[in-house]
Amino acid sequence: MVYIRLWYDRFACIAPGVRVQVFSTYMYTHYQKGGIEAVAKLIAKSDKWKADFLVIPIHDVDHWIVVVVVNPAGLFQARNDAVPP
Repeated sequence: MVYIRLWYDRFACIAPGVRVQVFSTYMYTHYQKGGIEAVAKLIAKSDKWKADFLVIPIHDVDHWIVVVVVNPAGLFQARNDAVPP
């Protein structure tokens, strides 16, 4: 839990006012074991679509990875300038 707070504090220092949602390392572990249904309860209560950044720490065996999603709400917005196929 200390590292989650560290991530949040670092983002807050770099850009005050930026909305950051830092997820637990357990989210990816649950996802590996049971797919999206397993993490649905973990992410349901979060305010993920109002955040500017989503930080998802992943621990895989003896290696750490972090996924940072910028503007998660924009992932599902229609693009008016998209070129039709």
